[in-house]
Amino acid sequence: MLRWTLPILALVAIGGCGFWFAQADRETPQTANPTDKTTSRLSVKLAPALRSPIQAWVFAEGTARAVQREYLTFEATGRVTFVGPEKPGVPVKQGEVLATLDKRTFTAEVDAALATIEDAKTQVEAALADAEQAKTSSSLQQRQYERAQQLYKQNASSKQELEEAKAAMENAQSAVQAAASRAKALTSNIAVAEAKLKQAKIELENSEIKSPIDGFVAYVNVEEGFYFTQNLVKTSSEAEALTTIPFVIIDPSQFEIIVDVPSFDAQRIEVGQKVIVLPGGTADQTILNTLEGGSITSPAPDAAWQATAEVYSVNPAINPGGRSVQVKIRTTGEVEKLRDGMFVTCWIATEESNEAIVAPLDSFLYEENRPYVFVYQPEDQTVQRRSVGFGIRGLSRYEIASGVDAGDQLVTDGRYKLVDGTPVQAIE
Repeated sequence: MLRWTLPILALVAIGGCGFWFAQADRETPQTANPTDKTTSRLSVKLAPALRSPIQAWVFAEGTARAVQREYLTFEATGRVTFVGPEKPGVPVKQGEVLATLDKRTFTAEVDAALATIEDAKTQVEAALADAEQAKTSSSLQQRQYERAQQLYKQNASSKQELEEAKAAMENAQSAVQAAASRAKALTSNIAVAEAKLKQAKIELENSEIKSPIDGFVAYVNVEEGFYFTQNLVKTSSEAEALTTIPFVIIDPSQFEIIVDVPSFDAQRIEVGQKVIVLPGGTADQTILNTLEGGSITSPAPDAAWQATAEVYSVNPAINPGGRSVQVKIRTTGEVEKLRDGMFVTCWIATEESNEAIVAPLDSFLYEENRPYVFVYQPEDQTVQRRSVGFGIRGLSRYEIASGVDAGDQLVTDGRYKLVDGTPVQAIE
């Protein structure tokens, strides 16, 4: 029995000592660690709310085409005897002959039409002379008839002689009318011959291709000795036309891009709005540097190559197939690096402000779709929650219309762990 009693007493003694030490520790006040306040703060990164230009953008993409773009072909059939510019890139002037067909047949038709006109004029002159002669003869027969009437009244001639004089007078008058009709008919023949001459000259002109504009040769699909017929030109698609039509001439001083914009974005687009045109395939970060590194008129120094443009027209009708709206964009500035047929992206500035308070997107939080931010308070190194209102919404930053002042430091990284008044430590 004693063997079990001693271990039990020892355990009771140990438990009593532990209880005494615990009570003593509870009653002894703890000394505050001066580093606790720092170590308990949440580490966050900050970004300032800056006064800066900002734009709201609508994105679209399409193919740049020269505004002045001429597809040139022969309107006649024949063998090509001359080709001026034999390769793309050659500059041409308005009215310059680019190619001609064999003109011998067309020239012969013009000469034949000229000869027909001369013959018709000769016949008209002869007919007019006959008409004058008929008028003279008619006047003579008129006087003879009047004399016959006087002689008949004086019983100096017979009735038969009177009737013969009358018949001769009427025949002469009929001859006058016939001569006049013939002269009129021959005059109309001149008009017909002149029309044939005009047509022959047109066919002669159609045997050559002239440039209607100053520009550059973009495509050449004809060569000397080539027998041209109209059925060689395929126009069912642009690609076929570019490889079959004899010449394509462009003026590369201005380009047009036709884009399809979703109908909900088209409501924000108006004629005259500024557009930035970028080459297709531009990296996302470069696009952000280009669009949001500066203003429309003063791009950032590290921006991509760009062309300035504006909205030329907005179709009032919606495409029933794609539920989109067609928008035409035309360049307004330098287009040295833009090429006809180049795939480009277009950024349409629907809104712009040069003196906006802006902050990056990773500054904002939302509660029931209402935005708010945490503003760093340097006095006590805490954060203050503030509701904000948005203005213009850019690609990587938004305008803050209310709730924040320029220069306020906003929490970015670490914002999801915060509540109003949370102690924080700003880190780089």
